[in-house]
Amino acid sequence: MQSPSIPIFRTPLLQIGRFCCPVQHPHFHDSGPIVSGHLIVFPRTPVRICHPTAPPIVADPNVMLFYNLHQCYRRDRLSDQGDRCEWFAFAPELLVAALQRHEPRVAEHPDQPFPFTHAPCAPSVYLRQRQVIEHVLRSPQPDLLYVEESMLSTLELLLAHVYQPRPSSLRRISPAT
Repeated sequence: MQSPSIPIFRTPLLQIGRFCCPVQHPHFHDSGPIVSGHLIVFPRTPVRICHPTAPPIVADPNVMLFYNLHQCYRRDRLSDQGDRCEWFAFAPELLVAALQRHEPRVAEHPDQPFPFTHAPCAPSVYLRQRQVIEHVLRSPQPDLLYVEESMLSTLELLLAHVYQPRPSSLRRISPAT
């Protein structure tokens, strides 16, 4: 059976792939550890992601997922459509440099650069990555400079959203709610 993960674009700075795994696929629940690099994933269908040491996450287009290389996880079905998403793997040194602007200690553990598993996905970030995906899929010869520049600026934008201070009222729901 064909692998559910398919690379669709690659340069020295960036790799982009699609993941399409129907619920009937033998590897739907456990597709093994992450092997394509440190990934930023944009889900297109709802799915529950379970990390070994964290509470489950309901992933959908409102949530970005972050996976370190060799990270293990499981998925559970929430939709008959299975798990469909796009993933982006930046060159490790580029990713560490981008994260270091927000998380200076990332240089101490470049093999595990993501200190988080997920974050809310701003609509502007989701739109930008979709525009790049559509360009790559529809262009016989994708514009390498456009794709790289767009995704580098998207990386900066999404990290700014992840690390922006949030008002404490958004972090905790009051008992009355």
